[in-house]
Amino acid sequence: MAEFNMDNYDGFYASEPRVAVPKGEQASPIKIVKDRYTVAAGFLQNDQLDAIFVPEGSILVDAKVVISASLGITGIFSAGLRAHVDFDGATVAEDADCLVVAADGGGQAAISRMGAAAGSVAGYEKKIGAGGAQIFLTCSEIVGATGGEIIVEVSYANI
Repeated sequence: MAEFNMDNYDGFYASEPRVAVPKGEQASPIKIVKDRYTVAAGFLQNDQLDAIFVPEGSILVDAKVVISASLGITGIFSAGLRAHVDFDGATVAEDADCLVVAADGGGQAAISRMGAAAGSVAGYEKKIGAGGAQIFLTCSEIVGATGGEIIVEVSYANI
């Protein structure tokens, strides 16, 4: 059996002099930004819901979309980030599903998380720079029903 050291263990515990564990990777409180929309009318494919901003100086650790009631027989939403600046000052293109690929409220309430579907980890450990980054949801399947809420929640630590 072989044992291998992970980066923070190797830098802090196994080396002399000790290397500080990066901020946000040890004993960092997790914070949440959350927004909600009460469904009062249907949605067409590619309709978008603009949500709250993730503050600058954040590193993303989780995201979820909750649909509190059935949206009829159809209704799928993804969550992503508008174009923004990363922590190093580079421009990051808009990505419509980097947080949650698909929350399917067609026929039932639903909850979907970052990483719960293939490809939905692009937002994990994303470092947000100056001005923050706006969260948005995109409807990828027509919604005819009304009622219930669509909630988006993003968890982050400070860098």
